[in-house]
Amino acid sequence: MLTQKDIARELNISRSLVSHALNNRSGVNEETRNRVLERAGKLNYRNNIFASAMRSKTSKFICNIYCKGKTQIETPADLFQRQINAQGYHCMNICIDPEDNNESLLDLLYSRFFAGVIVNQNNPEITISGEKISKLIKKSGIPCVIYGSGINHSKNDTPAVIIDVELGYKNITELLIKNGAKKIIFIGRDSFTSNKKFKAVEETCTLHGIIPKHSKSFIHKLNTPVPFEFGREVAQHVNLSEIDAAICANDIYALGFVNGAVKRGAKIPEQIKVVGCDNMKFSNFSIVQISSIDLYSVEFVEKVVGTLFDAIAHKDIPPVQLVVPEIIERESSSTK
Repeated sequence: MLTQKDIARELNISRSLVSHALNNRSGVNEETRNRVLERAGKLNYRNNIFASAMRSKTSKFICNIYCKGKTQIETPADLFQRQINAQGYHCMNICIDPEDNNESLLDLLYSRFFAGVIVNQNNPEITISGEKISKLIKKSGIPCVIYGSGINHSKNDTPAVIIDVELGYKNITELLIKNGAKKIIFIGRDSFTSNKKFKAVEETCTLHGIIPKHSKSFIHKLNTPVPFEFGREVAQHVNLSEIDAAICANDIYALGFVNGAVKRGAKIPEQIKVVGCDNMKFSNFSIVQISSIDLYSVEFVEKVVGTLFDAIAHKDIPPVQLVVPEIIERESSSTK
């Protein structure tokens, strides 16, 4: 197996200089750095970061644990990875299935290999062999921050960064009403999460004398479990002339509704303004670009990662921090 010593011998320089060049540290001039990188590429070298951690006895790994979602990956792992890498650490993303016992993760956590852990902790809480992951991490002594939108933080003392989803929905509702919306429908399943979002919409509408409708009134007609199909079917069943805004539980419902409404001849956003949630990547590629509530904004990711590194440095950190989601306005709710 090729090592840094091999590269050092090839270029007649010290092994430490090779290490500095490969890890983009200071103290290496550009000519030498380029020679090392070029030679490493030709020799098919891979920097063994695991071996480096074991040699130094100091872990430079952060673990990002999140659940496998039914319709989406529930966290933008690449955003966390970039923020963590910017701190000089390596990020290991672990996507687990909430229906498994996840026992294989136990040894990794108790090995103390990680310098810190962040966990997407929405309800229900992730468990390993029936025990809450927040309690297991606390037992291991690893600095940890939990994050998400559905956290019940009253039952544990792990630092948390919480997305204030309800306030996000209140803000988007206010924006739509300000832009002239008076006949609003909420599209989402009759579930705990969707109903919380609808309640935020309803409270805001009530302040303006508006009574919004919930798509659960169509539930006896709509049996499809797929959010896209559900949204499209709502567009088929509702009287489109009786609504001027559709607020959706996520971007997939919004995409389905836009698809169905356009096929029926509705003009988006001139006739009906549509917004979703989660700011999924495909929102930009819809037949009409979908406006969205961005739960995992740059501010939120920076807050989570910054809080974890403060915990690693043994700084005082608040037990709970709230972040308001960002509203991403696109074509589907444009007033232009």
